[in-house]
Amino acid sequence: MTSSEVTKKSKQLIVAVDHGLYMGNMAKLDDVVGVAELAVRCGCDGLIVSPGFARPVQAVAATVPLIVSLDTFWAGASGGEHGKLVAGVDQAVRLGAAAVKLLLPTWDSGELSRGLERVAQVVREASALCVKVVVEPVTVGEHPDDAELDIVGDAARVATEIGADILKIPFPGAERLKSWTRIAPIPVWVLGGEPCNKDQVLQMVRTALRSGACGVAMGRNVWGNGLTAMEEMMADLRDVLDDPQWSP
Repeated sequence: MTSSEVTKKSKQLIVAVDHGLYMGNMAKLDDVVGVAELAVRCGCDGLIVSPGFARPVQAVAATVPLIVSLDTFWAGASGGEHGKLVAGVDQAVRLGAAAVKLLLPTWDSGELSRGLERVAQVVREASALCVKVVVEPVTVGEHPDDAELDIVGDAARVATEIGADILKIPFPGAERLKSWTRIAPIPVWVLGGEPCNKDQVLQMVRTALRSGACGVAMGRNVWGNGLTAMEEMMADLRDVLDDPQWSP
C-alpha cells in the first residue's frame, strides 16, 4: 500500500496493536496477528504495528496500510522515562510501511527537546522515501489537566511546523480540539486511551468528528474486552465514522 492510502478516506478507523512495544505483555493482545486479522475483516482503514510484528501482520492485512512505530520508552535508573528510536524509516519501508509513527513526550522539557529532534530526523528520512509521518504527543497520565493539555497542543503545533503529516492526539475536549484542528493543516486522529465504557467511547468519537477530527486511532478500546466484543465495537465505530453527516 502507498503512503497516500493512509489518508485517502475522510473519516478513518485505525487500529493500534503496537502496545507491546512500550507496555510489554498484555493479556488481550497475546495474539497480535489474530487481532490485526479481525480488525481488517471488520473494516479498519489501517494498522499501527511494531517493527517486529510488521511482516506477520502484513501477511494477513495486505489490503490496509501499515503504520510502523519507530520508538519506545522505558524507565531509567532514576525512575524517569527515556525515549529511543528502535527502528529507522528505511527499515520500516522494507517491512512494508506506508507510514511511520513516533511518540512526542511532553512531560519534561528535556524529553520534549529530544523528542522534537527525533521528529525532525524522521521527517527528513521519510520525506526522502515518500513515507508519511504520524506524530503522537503524549502525557504521563491518562487524565491530563488543562496545563498538560495546553503543552500537548503546543507540541502538536511544533510537530506540524516541523513537517508531520498526521497528528494522533488525546481527546482534549471539544473546544480545544476545534482550535487545534482549525490551526493544523494536516489530518488529526483522536486516540482511545485507557479502556472506557463503549457508550462513552462512541460519544467521544462523535464529539471529536464534530470538532474537526479526521478519524480515530484506537487499541485497548477496540480489542481490550476480547475478540467478540471487538467485533461489536468495530461495527459500532464504523457506523459512527460512516455516518453521511461527516461527508464533505
